[in-house]
Amino acid sequence: LDRDFIDQVSAQVGGDHAKPVALICARGVRSRKMGQRLLEAGFTNIIDVPEGMLGSGAGAGWIKRGLPTVPYN
Repeated sequence: LDRDFIDQVSAQVGGDHAKPVALICARGVRSRKMGQRLLEAGFTNIIDVPEGMLGSGAGAGWIKRGLPTVPYN
């Protein structure tokens, strides 16, 4: 699973591991873990949203802060 994720992210940035990659999940746990995996794979510009979409000890969360969202179809 991790390798597939890394390969997918690499494809999205055209193989340029210096391009910024932003990660967010529900509460910030999985995005932190995957951000570390990407760093270990040679990515250098990882942006993690530690409070996630729903909030955590790091903060209220993306949704409660009223930040923009776009429905996925």
